[in-house]
Amino acid sequence: MILLHVIATNEKQADEISDFLLEKNFVLDTFIMTGSVNTREQGVLKSESAILVTARTRALLFNKIDKAIHDKFSSEPPIVYSVPIVNMDWDHASELEKKVKV
Repeated sequence: MILLHVIATNEKQADEISDFLLEKNFVLDTFIMTGSVNTREQGVLKSESAILVTARTRALLFNKIDKAIHDKFSSEPPIVYSVPIVNMDWDHASELEKKVKV
C-alpha cells in the first residue's frame, strides 16, 4: 500500500485529479491540502502556492495511475510520487483491498 502524492498546478486541477482517481477506482479516498513549495534557485529563495492531493492506494497501481494522470493532464502535468504505507489498521487495509481495483 502507498500514499499517492500529486502536486497539482492549481485548485481546479487538484479537484479534477481527485474526481478522476475516485471515478476510476484507482484510490480509496483523496485528501486535498493547500500550501506552498519553497525552493532555492541560483541562491534566491522562491515560494509558490501548491495544492497536494493525497490518496491511499495499492502500490501495484502506481505506474498505471501515473500514466493515466499524465495522459489526462498532459497540458499541465502535475508531479506524481508515492510514499509507502508501512502499517495500516486491518479494517482500513481490508477496505482498501475491496474497493480499489487491481
